[in-house]
Amino acid sequence: KRFRCRVHEYVPHDPLIESYIRGCGFGNLLNIVSYSVDYKFILALLERWRPETHTFHLPIGECTVTLEDVYMLLGLRIDGKVVNEKVNQDNNICNELLGAPLLDDETEGDTSDQARGQGINLKYLKQYYASIVLSEDSTEYEKIIKARCYIMILFGNFLFPESTGNSVNIMYLALLRNINKVNSYSWGSTVLAHLYSAMCRTAKKNTCTFFSCAYLLQAWVWSRMPSLAPINERPFVFPFATKWSVRRMNYNRCPKHAIVVYRNLLDHIRHDDFVWRPYLGLNHDVNHDDAAV
Repeated sequence: KRFRCRVHEYVPHDPLIESYIRGCGFGNLLNIVSYSVDYKFILALLERWRPETHTFHLPIGECTVTLEDVYMLLGLRIDGKVVNEKVNQDNNICNELLGAPLLDDETEGDTSDQARGQGINLKYLKQYYASIVLSEDSTEYEKIIKARCYIMILFGNFLFPESTGNSVNIMYLALLRNINKVNSYSWGSTVLAHLYSAMCRTAKKNTCTFFSCAYLLQAWVWSRMPSLAPINERPFVFPFATKWSVRRMNYNRCPKHAIVVYRNLLDHIRHDDFVWRPYLGLNHDVNHDDAAV
């Protein structure tokens, strides 16, 4: 079967809701404007993941993605309250927090694990988001509604994609009820846990679909093993994953989508090719309304 990653197109944000997005702790993600990943590169890396140790096994030893990486690459908070919310799946919460009954009909009222993984249809959510036209005269209520929509799109598009690739888990919506408390949650550790779970699932079940924040994984490899990264002139600016958030990069030293090449490069990685402290010396002064350590 053909391996694939659940990757979506970047959705621009409305400038009138930017203050709310930043206040919720997701402002640094606004600088990442391309979610493109090389799925063959991801596959070659996942082949070296060992669920029993939660590490990649390489010729130079074991390594893994850490909370530091999540913070440095995405700028998400890595302390705070645990994201663990269970809600009944019905359209009442969608009406209350998004202003429309957006929940998929087939999952409404179904609280099974399978249904919890489906939730709100991303296509309809994006259409609804685009239909909310704001102006300087718009009320705070209208701006918060649109901000919640955008954050849910961020979840489904980028941070927590589902196996179907076309929905976002409704459980996250309840955490957006009080817009002033969203930043109290440890979203960075949640992203890391979601990534670990997806990598273990892929390794154990030999699945052909990887659904998690693949962009984070790719940025981690490129920051740790720069000899495998495409060449571009963009400097490292916090959050550091933005270095590769560009449309065109030079893949001459590492051909794109060439899994045989990737496997060979990973099999022959040397100690000098791995950067154990990639963020040393980089400026990561940030607004702590956006991220906290």
